[in-house]
Amino acid sequence: MITKGSAFLVFGDVLIRSQMSPHYSRFSLLKFKASDQSIGFNSAVIASSGSPSTYYFIDEDFQITKHLSLPMSEMCDEFGLTQKLLDLFKLTPERMAPLFLIAKLNHKVYTYSLLLSNPGELVFVNTGNQTFSKNRLGLKDLGAQIHIAAKRHINQNYKLNNYNSLYTKINPDVESEYKLDLPQNTDIWNLQRYFIKALQTKKLKGYLHNPSKGITRWLFENYLFEITKPQKERGYISFIRNPNGTYIIKHKIYDKDKLHRIELRNRDIKIEGSLESYLKNNYPNLRFKKYPMFMREFYGFVMDSLDTGNNFGFTADRCYIPNTNYPALVQVEIEYYNSLNLKKPTNYKRELKIVTEMYEDNLKKLQIPYRRSFYSKLTYLKDYAISTLNS
Repeated sequence: MITKGSAFLVFGDVLIRSQMSPHYSRFSLLKFKASDQSIGFNSAVIASSGSPSTYYFIDEDFQITKHLSLPMSEMCDEFGLTQKLLDLFKLTPERMAPLFLIAKLNHKVYTYSLLLSNPGELVFVNTGNQTFSKNRLGLKDLGAQIHIAAKRHINQNYKLNNYNSLYTKINPDVESEYKLDLPQNTDIWNLQRYFIKALQTKKLKGYLHNPSKGITRWLFENYLFEITKPQKERGYISFIRNPNGTYIIKHKIYDKDKLHRIELRNRDIKIEGSLESYLKNNYPNLRFKKYPMFMREFYGFVMDSLDTGNNFGFTADRCYIPNTNYPALVQVEIEYYNSLNLKKPTNYKRELKIVTEMYEDNLKKLQIPYRRSFYSKLTYLKDYAISTLNS
């Protein structure tokens, strides 16, 4: 994380994002303390709240013509400069939108391009860094740095202007997740609420609640069929019924409960007839064992690592078999989702373990007992089937 010195938010003509050369006339700058914002080595989220910042209006020769100190919320929003600032300096908007972020740490200067705007926050990704010999990044140095930021953006503008393309997964068909088994009476809503609050108040340094994913709330039917043969295809296929009558189909391949499993997904699949006939027609070489339908209730969110760009999903869920007294399965699933990164993603395996330990620390603070495992939904249903035979 970059937590020392000053950082600069750069405003300019929004068309710079699409031009093939950095041709522009003037800029506006907001200078603020790096420690007041969330600036990682890979990505950054700049909030409009915080301590007062300094606004600089720059002319064509990169000379400061006007400046003012105000809270950031009074100077800019997700679209650009606020009307208050435009009125104060008698400026016209001229598409003066947020474009770049420039920050310095030790003897390196980092440039970032804006990816998306939400009310109250701006999301950036790192486009590069270079050595900088001076101890401080002064306003006179910023002209060259803005040119560098613009050139880096233009060189990869198709990726940066279509930010979803920057979300990549190291192994697209591999699911990697730890599971934390929890007591039956765990309040999974308040558990997630507690952890998200810790993220929002920056108690988990270097990590933020993903600004584009929100908090998801689900309750759905799940129909699971174990793959019994052939041996190399062991695992299961499950069907999640959508409200419109279509299905999400998950095909998981693994020989035992473990950290990494193959997961193949299809969405919005229309099925005519029974699920059994669908399996027979589409997977003729596989043999299946059917289990009872179970309900899955969960609350989920995604946490971003600002330094690596890796994103992790946290799902607290309760699974139960309707019309039975069999105990519910209550777990937290902590999974590597994908990476927001302009270059090759950083290896996620070590960090997945670190963020799991972070969640466990919160369980300890809440005095909620837990057991780390790989206990799957399939094993839960198998244990249910055994219990019915023994009863």
